Order: sequence, then C-alpha cells, then structure tokens
Amino acid sequence: MSELVREIVDVNAFIGGDEEHPLLTVKAEGLTPTAGWAHVRLDPHVYINPPEDGVQDFDLVGDRPAGSDAGSDRGALTQVEAAWEGPLADWLIAVRVHAIDNMIEDEIFEPWDEDDAESEAAGTRSREICISLPCAGSRPARGPAPFSGSSASQHARPNLPPS
Repeated sequence: MSELVREIVDVNAFIGGDEEHPLLTVKAEGLTPTAGWAHVRLDPHVYINPPEDGVQDFDLVGDRPAGSDAGSDRGALTQVEAAWEGPLADWLIAVRVHAIDNMIEDEIFEPWDEDDAESEAAGTRSREICISLPCAGSRPARGPAPFSGSSASQHARPNLPPS
C-alpha cells in the first residue's frame, strides 16, 4: 500500500510541449525513513472545480519495503525522486508537493498581470503570499511556509522603480 514519503527536499516545475499542447512537468526529490521504497511517484490531487489559489497539489508517495512498518523507522533517511507530466491547466500558477513532515511550492506563472505591474511599482502587491504566518482566510499550512522550494526564489519578480 502506498504512503507519503517523510520529507520533500526539492520541487521543480516547468512547462514543455508546444503552444498548442503545453505540458506541465513536475519533478520532486524527497526522503524516505528507510531504504527500499518502490513505485515512488507523484500523485496529483483531483479537483472537481479548479482551486481558488491556482495551485495544483501533488503527494509524493511510494510503497514501503515488505517487513517494514510505520512504527519501525530505524534506517537512515534515503533520497528518492519522482516526476509527473501532464497537460497544463489554464488556471495553474504553481504546484505544491506534500510529504508527512512538510510541503514545498514552486510557482509556474507570476500571479499578476500587466495591469498590476503599476501597483507593484508603487510598492503594493495584488496577491498576498503567505511566508511565515497564514494569510487571512487561508488554511493553516502543514510543515514549512509555502514557497520554500529552492527554485521558488528564481521566480520572484524584482521591485520595479516607479515610472
């Protein structure tokens, strides 16, 4: 039976394919409590309606080795990785990968349009990003703060001087 890995180490999401058929590729690295996990994969959450935050959630899961149960995590942490590829949803702006102890997000698109560039230049942002405290109306985060992925900082939009 599949279960969540212990911890997410890194998440990278990017767009491939072509203009007519864009593909989302998500790669994740994680840690398992023992060696020998099989069938490690990213399982996407299925939504009836697109999520309001524009984030596609995934679980990094695998099959624990036979003879090992959740209460006997005595081995050294072992690194595992998995990838997922599928069609790019038009509502998607980021991905979030979950494990037992944490989750990591990686932005795909900047969540504002050109009209918001003026408000950002004036020092305001149209979208509140929850870094260390939950944003108003958001659910409490499991694990570390959102956007803690190593590549998330590569997508940060620089402060633009007022024009």
